[in-house]
This record gives sequence, structure tokens and C-alpha cells, in this order.
Amino acid sequence: MYERFEEYLSKEFKGLPKTKAVNDFKEELLGNLVEKAEELKAKGESDEDKVFQLCVNSIDGFKETLKELRGKPMLIKGAIKAANLIVYLVAYLIVLTGVYLGISFAYGNWSESWLIFVVPNFVLAMAYCLALTSSFYRKGKYALGRLLIVPAISLGVVGAYLCVSVLMDMWSKSWLMLLFLPSLILLCDIIAGFAAKRNKILFAELMAVVTITSVMVYVTLGILGILAWHPYWLIIVGGGAASAIIFAVYLKSKTSKAG
Repeated sequence: MYERFEEYLSKEFKGLPKTKAVNDFKEELLGNLVEKAEELKAKGESDEDKVFQLCVNSIDGFKETLKELRGKPMLIKGAIKAANLIVYLVAYLIVLTGVYLGISFAYGNWSESWLIFVVPNFVLAMAYCLALTSSFYRKGKYALGRLLIVPAISLGVVGAYLCVSVLMDMWSKSWLMLLFLPSLILLCDIIAGFAAKRNKILFAELMAVVTITSVMVYVTLGILGILAWHPYWLIIVGGGAASAIIFAVYLKSKTSKAG
């Protein structure tokens, strides 16, 4: 019976740290169980299973204490994690400030070096979003993973826009990069959905990408003066024709499956 009690408590205490408080509590419970068993047997109870169950029921309240013991390590672990995060953040800011001041004083390019403070944050935020996306995918939470593609791509494009605008002084033209943001988001979502084999709107997204991209290419080339507005509006017509072909392929695939 002693071994049975010990095995039962080992399962209940599984995952708890091997601290003195935990071990003392476990030993106390084991002693109570053995004492209760002897008491029941002295009263004439001979059924081993019944004795075991009655003894376990007699200490039923101990599970609340186990919850408290489990909560303390988690609280300590959370506090340590938060403290480490603060240390890393402070170290990151110190290094970033040092690099910023060093480059600024060395080259005197204060009007551009402020990007040192901005760009790494964009990169880190983008990397964090992509890491979360990967984590959600591994857990099978594809909707949440694909949703995070929007801020990830947006951060990348906006960061690139700032770098090009500041370093190349192209504010009057670089904003055109932002026009392609919807197309990039849709394209990345198509790739992500294809990888997960869960994209139910693949054809609709492909049509949207082709149509939006054709319009943005036409507008961009026109504004930059690379192509004349007329007759190159045919680029949009070409995009519409390509979307129609995609839609036709979609209808054909549906018909084939139905057949």
C-alpha cells in the first residue's frame, strides 16, 4: 500500500520543482495516507482498493495547495523573463545610441543617420511578426498566421521607403513604392496559403494581384515619365485580360471536379 500511495503522489506532484517546501508537503501527505490506511485496516476494512480510495479522498484538499505551488514557479519564471527582457532592451538601446552617435560624429550626416534608430526597429518588428506567423503555422492556426503577414510586409515596405527617400533624397518619387503594398501583401498571402495548402481563395487573390499590379505599374511608369499615358493604358487592359484567363481556368477546374 505504501508503494501505491507513493506512486499516486509522484504523479500528482509531477512537474513541481524539487524544493524543500514541496518535498516536505509530499512527505506529510504520504504519512497521512499511511496513517489513514492503518486506521481503516484496524477497523476491519480489508478491501485494498476501497482503503486506497478512502485514504485518497481524505486528503482531497491538497490539490488546491498544489495549484499554489505550481503558480509560484511560474510567477518567478515570468519575473525573470521580464527582467531579462528589460536588460536586453536597455543593452539594445545603448548599442543603438552608440552606433548612431559614432556614425553621426564621424561623418556629420545627422540628417540621415537618424535612420539608425528607425530601421532596426522596423526590421525587428517585421522579424517578430514573421516569427509569430511561423509559430501559428506550426500550431495549425493558419488564419492568425496569414493575418500577421499584413503588418510584416507593411513594415518592410515602409522601412524601405524611408531608407530610399532619405538616403537618395527621392521623396517626390519614392512614395510610389507604397502603391505596390497591396499587391505584395496578396502575393505573400498566396505563397503562405499555398504552403499551408489551405488557400480557398487562391484564384480570387491571383486575379486581384494581376489587376492591381497592372494598374500600379501603369500609374508608376506614367508618373515617372518612362511611358506615355497613351496608349500604354493598354497595360491595364492586359491585366484585365490576364485576370479573365485566370477566372476561366478557375471555372474549368470547378467543372472538371464536378464532372
